[in-house]
Amino acid sequence: LLEEPPAYQTVLKEKLKAGLSYPTASAAALISYFDDPALNETISQPNNILGIYYMKALMKRKSTIKPYTLLRCGSHYHEEMLGSKSDVGEAEILSSARSIRHSIASDLPLSEIADHIPAQVLQLLVQHQGQSFPITTDDFTAVLGYRLLNEMNKGFTDYIDVSENLSDRIVKEVGHYRSLSDFIDLLKTKDFTHARISRCLMHIMLGMQNETLADYIRSDYIAYARPLGFRNDSVTLLSAAKEHTSIPLLGKLADAKNILSPKAYAMLQEDIYASHVYQLAVAQKFHTTFSHEYQRRIIKI
Repeated sequence: LLEEPPAYQTVLKEKLKAGLSYPTASAAALISYFDDPALNETISQPNNILGIYYMKALMKRKSTIKPYTLLRCGSHYHEEMLGSKSDVGEAEILSSARSIRHSIASDLPLSEIADHIPAQVLQLLVQHQGQSFPITTDDFTAVLGYRLLNEMNKGFTDYIDVSENLSDRIVKEVGHYRSLSDFIDLLKTKDFTHARISRCLMHIMLGMQNETLADYIRSDYIAYARPLGFRNDSVTLLSAAKEHTSIPLLGKLADAKNILSPKAYAMLQEDIYASHVYQLAVAQKFHTTFSHEYQRRIIKI
């Protein structure tokens, strides 16, 4: 995958042309290249695919990070049903994050997921329910709808991952836009998976464009680090990180313009904008005060 051989590329192109999604086409090309059907079970699992691409990225960057593999227990990544004790024995229940999110989005009482999350997490969910939680896909319907209508005349190919065909399909179907989740289903075809469409629409909503991404890549992706919280007994570790890091460690947003380069500051502004879009959805849904990113404090435990 790091240095794709011609035989792999040929099969990959054939599978993509046949309408398979990229992950499925890539898996088929790998099985064909190694001529080993036994690989199918290994590389068809979402977590395994993710792990493989993590290792590819580490190799590409010549990173000194040493990866370790852990066997996933309980429910699979894509499961939408909560797990049961029979899945892993009587000791514990291990459900997928997707199934937990699905249960919350389905308005199930939090008591229904109590056995599937840590007690501290349940306490936080109960504390914030109806104040800042839950936020679902359709809570961003209006924000995305405005941007789609505002830019439909020029198309959406400037945005990350949006091909000309997908852009044309979005423009064609925008008149049927009712909700974000329904629009994703409406756009979905054998060529465009649910995951890809969701990702592309998020890029459009957040204004994430190809030109900007290319600029960030040329700058080696990461231009700053921003701690969101820390334990009081870890202050020395944070200080050590600040002394030895190769990028600015941003403690206060108010200091950002003086500390960061123009490119890093532009990246931070995109980060803040994304946070504000989310906080706007929270404020509108629960009729609470808008939480401005510049007024938020670092969490100390």
